[in-house]
Amino acid sequence: MVPRIRFRLLGVVPLLAVLSCKPDGGIKRAQWNQAVAQKNGAGAWKALDSGTQQIILDGLKRSQAKAKSDPAFQVLFAGACAPADSSQSPEALAETLLSNADLAFSMESDARSMWPPVPVGYCTPDGCPVTLALRDRPPAPPPAGTSYRIAVDPNGKTMDEVHQTYAMEVKTLVPLQHWTPACGDQMTKVLNVYFDQLIPREAYKLTFEVEGDGSLTPVFEAFNRATYRNEAKAEPRLAYIAWPRK
Repeated sequence: MVPRIRFRLLGVVPLLAVLSCKPDGGIKRAQWNQAVAQKNGAGAWKALDSGTQQIILDGLKRSQAKAKSDPAFQVLFAGACAPADSSQSPEALAETLLSNADLAFSMESDARSMWPPVPVGYCTPDGCPVTLALRDRPPAPPPAGTSYRIAVDPNGKTMDEVHQTYAMEVKTLVPLQHWTPACGDQMTKVLNVYFDQLIPREAYKLTFEVEGDGSLTPVFEAFNRATYRNEAKAEPRLAYIAWPRK
């Protein structure tokens, strides 16, 4: 019987050793929640694991490189990052973005929540992030056929009134589509940037085609003097997804 008992004890030791070596996300999660509550971007950044940090750094580097060669994207990226300076070092930019508690997602204490969190936000078709938020899981795909149209008539409205109308439109959709508050905040910011800085002079109407997951496509409508016809031009779609690993 003695050898048998010793065998069982020895068989338990490797399992205990493996369990004791497993990374403990609970401590990191607590540090993250505390940093978000204090709007401490540096603390939130340090609470993330190196893998998540690398995804964010790589994404910001891609966006900064694209901004140097694409003037329209530069305006969009800078406007979405504001008041942060989008041209600062990727790590400093990440810390500044994470210091905005409205954009960061405080992880749930539920043990079923994933850790580390997933960087998500609006991304261009070529994989360049425009906005940053962190979620405990990637966004779910939208229900088939679910779409909305946001179009504000600016006639007789001040710029602030247009912004307020966009905010109300998005606020209505957030609970309807079960979007996170961060998604709603980022959508409102992107709409404002397009209206304030990216609408062409010849355009008389700006419409946003919004999908069920929050992805959106800006559409400008203008009168073509050559053809004497109203024409619509769609801008590149901005998908609300987990940041690509590139």
